[in-house]
Amino acid sequence: MTIQKNSRKKVLVIALCIALVLVIASVLALILVNKKDRAFSVGFYQVPELIASNLEKKISQTYGENIKFIQIEDEQLSEKKFYSKFDIIFCLNGSFVDGLEKYTKKIPAGIYGNMPRAITDKTQVSLPILLDHYELAFYRPSRMNALNMPQSLDELQEYLEKSKKNVFSPFFCAGGDDNTLLALVSAFTEAYGGTAAYNELCEALKKEKTLKSVAETKLPLSSSTAKYFTIIDILDIFRSWKDNEMVHPDWFHASLNDVKVFMEEKQIAVVFMPLSFHRTISYRVIRDFESDRLPLRSSKDNHGLIAPEYVAIKLSNEELCDTIFADLIEEVTQTNLSDQTKLAPVNSRCAAFDRQSDDVRFFAAACKDGPLPSISEAVFQTSRAELHPFAEEIREYLRTGRLN
Repeated sequence: MTIQKNSRKKVLVIALCIALVLVIASVLALILVNKKDRAFSVGFYQVPELIASNLEKKISQTYGENIKFIQIEDEQLSEKKFYSKFDIIFCLNGSFVDGLEKYTKKIPAGIYGNMPRAITDKTQVSLPILLDHYELAFYRPSRMNALNMPQSLDELQEYLEKSKKNVFSPFFCAGGDDNTLLALVSAFTEAYGGTAAYNELCEALKKEKTLKSVAETKLPLSSSTAKYFTIIDILDIFRSWKDNEMVHPDWFHASLNDVKVFMEEKQIAVVFMPLSFHRTISYRVIRDFESDRLPLRSSKDNHGLIAPEYVAIKLSNEELCDTIFADLIEEVTQTNLSDQTKLAPVNSRCAAFDRQSDDVRFFAAACKDGPLPSISEAVFQTSRAELHPFAEEIREYLRTGRLN
């Protein structure tokens, strides 16, 4: 009797084990089928249409039309595991990439082989594709009046002072555009104190995104008798320019269209703008301007370049990701992308669209710390609602000299 009971128990246990194995096998089979059937997905986050459409065209023509291309909206960022829907995402380098870093897959080091070392992402999290750049454009006729291209921030100040007799507004930019205003503050902070000081400011802003909260944050100065400076010191430079009639009194409310008008009327000696905006200005006007990077306070500090960087990140282990990445960095593809977008390529050897885009690649490669995102991308990229209030705080200080 006991032997029969034990036999029945063994049979029951064996049957249960077989059933469990079948269930597990069915689940695994379902997962594999779903994985196989899932379309390869490419996302675009805050990528301009011109860039996105050319990337989409290149990828779909080369790798088939079954790839899904999806524009990612800000509302989707709050969805649980939204990133799991994508194999690749193209975006601007900034806080968006930082927030997804723990979900990304490492990009093989060999794919970076044709890039200047300074442009390469040492963490292998993102792959640079194209570079924009916040440039200074100098009006050539002003320079012909015995004015040499400034090589430091002090020389830039002198240049603007001497330009007062030639133009209405020696310096000008679209200060009413939030991204341009924050890029100006970013570029001058970096030029004044180097990458370490600029990163310190960005980290402080990530904790509390108001001007008042970071007004007294000490930003290190490694090559000066002073040991530190603040963002207020940078803003006071612009206030002094206004007091000394070196910039239009209402420049911090100026639009991008105002910049075009002033350039057409030949009333600017130096204009601060992104290369992508430079491309929208007619040749008849832009031919009279010479582009350069913002000069530095001191070349002894480690520096980067405030250059919005379009990158790709990998969110799955699909082999196609690395195949696409290697293709996008190849010389012919990089030349084509530069020609199509008129931005700077990241491949060391490929031809660039023109001298300006070639110069941007050189500037980025020559900086030890390579391209850096502006405050807009580094701090506010995924919290755009907080960007405008911060920019308005800066405008209020530029107008009144007071913090609210």
